Amino acid sequence: MPTAVFEQLLPGLPRPLRRLVGAIEDRAGLSIDATPHGERMACDFGRHRAVIQVPDGGPPRDSASVYHELLHLKRYFVDDIPKLVYCDDAHEFESDADARLPQLFERLDNQIEHLFIVPHELARYRGARRYWAGRLHALLGDPRLSDDGVLVVWTFVHRVLGDDLLADTAQARVDQRGLGEACVRFGRAVDESKEAATLFLFETFSPGTLPRACLEYFARQQEIALASVKRAAG
Repeated sequence: MPTAVFEQLLPGLPRPLRRLVGAIEDRAGLSIDATPHGERMACDFGRHRAVIQVPDGGPPRDSASVYHELLHLKRYFVDDIPKLVYCDDAHEFESDADARLPQLFERLDNQIEHLFIVPHELARYRGARRYWAGRLHALLGDPRLSDDGVLVVWTFVHRVLGDDLLADTAQARVDQRGLGEACVRFGRAVDESKEAATLFLFETFSPGTLPRACLEYFARQQEIALASVKRAAG
């Protein structure tokens, strides 16, 4: 049964979003739940759970925030798009860095998903463009942004936002790190599939962690090793 949090949230949603909730729940065979969570919207989902995490003050961008999280759920449950996960096997963490991989994989998966999700969000909520421009501006100003992060941000700016000022800033970061050719190749992988894009990032920037990376599909009972999609992605 849905929690009180979601029961309070649902009636205020526009009718198309309520229909989307129904479509997701029908395909997933479970009810979408909602729980209080920090200051930002997020979602947590897998074969047996679908949870939207809502700040105590409610969705920070109203229905646009909820729609964004529902799109994450739709791609996994309805469209059967896989999520990147740390392989669920008998492997024991060998170091602190190894133990951080599940969280890093989850963060990377979220960033890749935004390349596919946010265009739909902006099509429905044009005002959300300012929010995403602000987020990308902050990322580009972070000196700790990794090379793969620069690649994803550059691609997001060019494909999703089309913001000239941000594009110049992103290009400067790409040129500084010599990532021009990688941007072209990553764009081709994104055009092919999420699986191909994810594999490209691992092979290019983190080949040592590729054996720990798996793809979880809702419709399958077993995880698929990311490396196994190499032939299809190549």
